[in-house]
Amino acid sequence: SAELAVGADGVVAGTYVHGLLESAAVRDALVQALAARRGFDWRPERADTDPYDRIAHVLEVSLDLSWARSVAVGG
Repeated sequence: SAELAVGADGVVAGTYVHGLLESAAVRDALVQALAARRGFDWRPERADTDPYDRIAHVLEVSLDLSWARSVAVGG
């Protein structure tokens, strides 16, 4: 319902631009502005590693890659 989308002070935040919130910089700026409006000091946390590197590491230690290589090369 519309009441759930409006803050107690009547403020509504959003975008009609498709894909705009896919940008980390835009999301961070929006959340930071909304937090500041409420009196909070919010800073985005940054991961030390790329999430794809973390997934690759989990797969590397979890899978028998020698078996996968032998299947891939037909040996």
